[in-house]
This record gives sequence, C-alpha cells and structure tokens, in this order.
Amino acid sequence: MKWDTVLEIISLDLMKLPGVVAFEIGIQQGDQIEFEGYTESQNAFTSYHTVFDPGKSLAAYCMFHARPEVFNRLEEQSNALLAAQDKRVKGYKSGIFVPFYIQNRNAVFVIYSDVENLFDNYALKAITVFTTYLEQIY
Repeated sequence: MKWDTVLEIISLDLMKLPGVVAFEIGIQQGDQIEFEGYTESQNAFTSYHTVFDPGKSLAAYCMFHARPEVFNRLEEQSNALLAAQDKRVKGYKSGIFVPFYIQNRNAVFVIYSDVENLFDNYALKAITVFTTYLEQIY
C-alpha cells in the first residue's frame, strides 16, 4: 500500500473523532524528522521537516525516550519537559505521541486536539495498537 493512500485513509477516520483537528507521522531521517499529516485548519495534507532535537521537539523527545505519552495540557507540559518551546504544538490543547518504527527507522504518530483533557489511557492504547499495525505493513 502506498504511503499517500495510508495517510488519506487515516485522515478520513481520525478527523471524524470529536476534538481531533490534526495528525501527523514523523520519521527520523538522520538529524531531521520528516512529518506528513493532515490538519483541519488548512483542510489539507501537510509536509514539514525539523531538526531531531529531544530538547526542542516533543516528537523527538518521545522518540528518543521510546515512550508513548498523552499530553492533556499540551503547551504547558511541553514547556515543562523541553529546554525550548516547541512551536509545532502551539495552538493545540492536547495530544497523543506514540513512537514506533517504520522500516527500522524511528517514527512517531501524533494526534492533536483543540480540547484540553480529551485523551485518556484507552485512546493511547488504541493508537499504540494502530502503530504496531503500521510497523507490520511497512
């Protein structure tokens, strides 16, 4: 299955969930993370890359520590964990960050919401199961 097709299928279902406004999958490429995803604010698929720096990027932090996380006060919790503000989380209220592997490369699946306290451990487990599936097909 082509990666673009996977993103399209994911976006159709994820964006129907109450409070979910964006998602992205980031893959580490050397000292960079390359993101692809979808955002409701632009009503479009997105691509972005940033430096892999666990002190400045919440996605890199979760990948580096290999630990899935729920952040229900996203900006506040991000600022407490990182040495510098992560501009990628600005404007979102909560998120789920699940690190996994795609073709033996570090990756992270991120879901963003504009609602605080939206996600719980059940949502985290569901996304973790989903990323395990993504690991198997890629």
